[in-house]
Amino acid sequence: MPDIPVEPERIEEVLETGETEAVNDLLDELEGLDVDEQLATFEAVTDTLLECMGLDDGYSRQGVIRIVSALGPGTGRMVVETAPDQFDTVPDEQRFTDAIDCAAAIYVAALTDEDGRVRNAAVRGLNSLCTGCRLSGDRKTPERILSDLDALSVPEECADHVAEAKETARQGTLGGV
Repeated sequence: MPDIPVEPERIEEVLETGETEAVNDLLDELEGLDVDEQLATFEAVTDTLLECMGLDDGYSRQGVIRIVSALGPGTGRMVVETAPDQFDTVPDEQRFTDAIDCAAAIYVAALTDEDGRVRNAAVRGLNSLCTGCRLSGDRKTPERILSDLDALSVPEECADHVAEAKETARQGTLGGV
């Protein structure tokens, strides 16, 4: 496993500030990592991200969702599967599966956040995740996400976001390109 180029403490500090420029700079840095570094970073910062979902500031919680998306385990798996010869090392499928399941759980939970910006980011994240799954032939993950969404107790102000997420998950179960 590669070194973690972005430490969990730094991510937590940036999220706690709630400063737009700092969050955007961090996202640019995370998106610039190679697939293995993104996956390793995601694995290392998951607990920190979950803790930061409890921050009072909605922009900080939205930042958590955007970081999960930037580290994109679903997209990473798709990239590795379509061009494995482009990588010195390829993470094993179980690491991707675990990270995808964790990202999906974070997105689903965020759909009931009191802040609409967080819910919007979660819908976009689920869309990206389900697209990556669909393109790599994984129909089971979107099916699990759909089941999790069906089990949600949804406050009225969250209903539209959850409905949009359900449609995204349904599309992910269709397969094909």
